[in-house]
Amino acid sequence: MDSSLRLGIRLHGGLPPRRCVELASAAEAFGLDSIWFAENPLERGALPTLGALAMATTRAELGIGVWNPYLRNAAQIAMDAGALDEMSNGRVALGIGSGLALPIQKLGIDTSKPLRAVKDGIATVRALLAGEEVNGVKLSWKARADLPVLMAARGPQALALAGRIA
Repeated sequence: MDSSLRLGIRLHGGLPPRRCVELASAAEAFGLDSIWFAENPLERGALPTLGALAMATTRAELGIGVWNPYLRNAAQIAMDAGALDEMSNGRVALGIGSGLALPIQKLGIDTSKPLRAVKDGIATVRALLAGEEVNGVKLSWKARADLPVLMAARGPQALALAGRIA
């Protein structure tokens, strides 16, 4: 098998957290390289399950796919991703994207500038993880500065932005 081929599993908030732990443990036992958790608006949030996965697994990369800057402030994203990374001994990859607009808009949130929100969110998250001060604040501990930050993109403008910043 090609050594550059990496396989993973995608879990999501439609599954009970205990089932996600069972599936992740089996995936890691079978040699899968990554376990991704998709967070969609108004489903089970990624944080509790990813915390459990960080403690139940030892090798597989844990992917957050994706958090969006409309439902999570960039500082909170950096805090949570950094803490998950610390819990998992450096196995977290973070995906950021503008998310599913319709359910977010139903919450009364303006999603009219998704590229700006994602671009600014990624810049803030990266700066905070790197120990930099942003708007007079910084993380109180040393997070992993090179934690992978990926961008979810759909459409030509978003793909162009992903090529530039992610």
